[in-house]
Amino acid sequence: MNKISQLTSMLFVASGLFFGLNPSAMAAPVVWTFNLPSTAVASQSPPYASVATLSLTQIGSDVQFFLDPNELNAGASPATSTFVHSIDFVYSGAVLTAANFAYNAGASVDTFSYEVNQNNLDAGYTTQDQHVKVDFFSKNSDGGVRFDFTETSTWTIKDVSLTNFTTTYATSGPKPSPIYGVISLGGFSGGTSNWVAAVPEPETYGMMLVGLALVGFAARRRKNG
Repeated sequence: MNKISQLTSMLFVASGLFFGLNPSAMAAPVVWTFNLPSTAVASQSPPYASVATLSLTQIGSDVQFFLDPNELNAGASPATSTFVHSIDFVYSGAVLTAANFAYNAGASVDTFSYEVNQNNLDAGYTTQDQHVKVDFFSKNSDGGVRFDFTETSTWTIKDVSLTNFTTTYATSGPKPSPIYGVISLGGFSGGTSNWVAAVPEPETYGMMLVGLALVGFAARRRKNG
């Protein structure tokens, strides 16, 4: 069993205990934070400001995605000069077709792509398995409708599970690894920058497990009190 599977199993066990005490928490999304440039090296000092978050929520047999770009708040560059070009993220599961993808609301999606080539995830990353790419409209290809930082975007991938996206990862030599995905930001004057959502380190999962245990203990005391 690989590192990600082990950590995810531990988290599922702990969250199962918590959910048993608090069923309403079962709808809580998984959130990936894109706060590390794909070119980061050891000499650079994290933490970096987050440029975006991607929330994944299991709704029945589907997973809903909510992309919130917040680079404007991070101050890295103003919304008037930068837009979201695409987001590329890991996937492990059954073959996906056009019928599996549905745009919901917010910034318009240009194309959904299901990729089996492990070596062509954005920024030169290689995936363990497959990946999914969501392309938004680029400069001047849409008559002016671009995904800037005043918007969000929501879409759904049908007949999949959260575990299809959280128990697999991508890596790339000296670049930050392992990661869940890459978001590509395009400049109105040209050029792009890529930011990654890193897989949590074991100590991060440890803190999450402790937190869940404490919340569960408090809920049990209230229930028995």
